[in-house]
Amino acid sequence: MPLRSLRTGAAAGLVALATAAGLTSPATGPALAATPTATTATTADGVERRPGDGGFGDTAVPLPDRGDDPVLTVVSSPDFMNADVGDVSGLPRWDGVHNSINDRYVTATGVVLEQLRAEEPDAVLVAGDLVEGHWGVDVDRTGIFGPVDTPARARAAVGRAGAFYFGAWARLFARHGLPLPHVAVGDHEIGDDPWPGGSFDLAAVPTYKRTFAEALVGARYARSHRPVGTPYAATSYWTALSPEVMLVSVDVFDPRPAARAGRDGMRLDLTGAHLRWFRRTLAEGRERFRWVVVQGHVPALGPVRTSGSSGLRLDDGPRSRMWRAMTSADVDLYLAGEVHDVTAIARRGQPVQVTHGGLFAFGGTTYLRLDVFEDRLELSTYGFDTRVDRDSGTLWQTSEKRAVPRDLRYEPGRRLRGSAVLTPTGRLVTRSGDLAPATELDGR
Repeated sequence: MPLRSLRTGAAAGLVALATAAGLTSPATGPALAATPTATTATTADGVERRPGDGGFGDTAVPLPDRGDDPVLTVVSSPDFMNADVGDVSGLPRWDGVHNSINDRYVTATGVVLEQLRAEEPDAVLVAGDLVEGHWGVDVDRTGIFGPVDTPARARAAVGRAGAFYFGAWARLFARHGLPLPHVAVGDHEIGDDPWPGGSFDLAAVPTYKRTFAEALVGARYARSHRPVGTPYAATSYWTALSPEVMLVSVDVFDPRPAARAGRDGMRLDLTGAHLRWFRRTLAEGRERFRWVVVQGHVPALGPVRTSGSSGLRLDDGPRSRMWRAMTSADVDLYLAGEVHDVTAIARRGQPVQVTHGGLFAFGGTTYLRLDVFEDRLELSTYGFDTRVDRDSGTLWQTSEKRAVPRDLRYEPGRRLRGSAVLTPTGRLVTRSGDLAPATELDGR
């Protein structure tokens, strides 16, 4: 008998607890429906200050302490950092001038990672956009990652830049005593959208993915946990976070065949042998694990809050092959990034989707703390008070596609943005703050 059918007895008790606390109503559902206020204030000198609660203020309610300890704690922060950050001065081709690190970034990354460490997580998740990834170009003609004057040389530069920036990213976590995150491919791991047919960007996708996998996936996951024999054998995988929790991490970026690439060379869904592996993995996991969590870079459901995002989502949304497979397998939770803001969507009979994360260089980083109990998942989202000076100049990147401010500050200490409880029957209760129903998005 599947574990799901063995763990539903506590759901009614959780709903009753929420009702007694005044946080939900048996008839109407969650009573707190936060509508955010302005989340960024800009002073006359061009400095932006962002409150870590995302403008939700005291509508974010801490979950009550029920006295039991979680069996697992996970922190998840997609889109961390969505910028190329690292000290290139030690590279053999360094030009002696340009660098993609400064004291502000050293301090700011330290504040965020020390806060993640303070959560004492058993695992860390980052569902894509670790880097900026606009490689294979050299707008300042630095030569740091080699020549880019031919497609072959540009692809080689992609490999060098990726090896450096992915490696620098991984070392940050190790330096702050955190486990290497379980990562997923985002659009910036493959050069950023769009990928028109016939473009260098589309042709370089295999190089991008190989570089990502070599730096951050490698041999961490057994062959039996990966879709061996497919182009995704190094970028999709599953792992047991604990005896109770399965994580399935998927690469949702499927380059179209050249003959059909056209204007849009990328399909965002799972197909073919990759999809069959996914379905089989979920079915087997549902029999073995109490909780099944999937992470991928882009959301399926909408509308969701967005901030500085191109708004990618799975092709066909809830009708996509990937989402239908998750619904059929009774997946508990889907964690996505891409949109740089937080929204939780709970629809009857479907996995709960939480989009979260944020643009680090623009003061928008958020993270989700997931505490796993025998009878529930407790979700809490947090942000940071930040200050960004857009007039301070830009941190060097290989491309000028997006200017990254040089001067930013993250204040120590977290700010609660929202909380919720996911029951064994798939209900999201005691919702508050940015995990409450997003009423301001209705009708969009």
